[in-house]
Amino acid sequence: MHGKQDLLTYIRRTLSYLQTDVSNSNGLRLYDGNIAAEDFYCKLLNLIYASSFKTLNIENKNFPDVDLTSQNQLARIYIKIGKYEAAGLLLEKVIGTFKRNLGDEHPWVAIALVNMANTYLKREKYLEALSLFREAMRIWETELPLEHPDIAPALTGFKICKEMLGQK
Repeated sequence: MHGKQDLLTYIRRTLSYLQTDVSNSNGLRLYDGNIAAEDFYCKLLNLIYASSFKTLNIENKNFPDVDLTSQNQLARIYIKIGKYEAAGLLLEKVIGTFKRNLGDEHPWVAIALVNMANTYLKREKYLEALSLFREAMRIWETELPLEHPDIAPALTGFKICKEMLGQK
């Protein structure tokens, strides 16, 4: 229990610090506090949801789609809790923006496609899911070996769809 209390104290102190820092930074038109806040909230959400949100603004200053990887992760949470329609709507936006800004063949497009395929899989729309799993694997085949852990969810979903459709 001691570890949980320490973590909660750390979270409270950090939130208090961030509130003051972001407020002061915004008043002075400085935005580094916002970046620090993004990093903290990203880590906090990763702890809460056992997810892998990223703050791309740290890697690439003023990245135009800094929130899209988080939206992609949020869609995964929606899928886990059964909100497939909400996940699908969010992923349509993410996929379109990734393709526009990063190109059709970018690995992040493939990750979003797998997430979208999972929304179809959960709704028993196997043909639609199969098509998206195929597209994601096609993107990855030039970038990653088949044994790569990022490909495993696509391969698993692909096999499930084929089984459900009676294909070998």
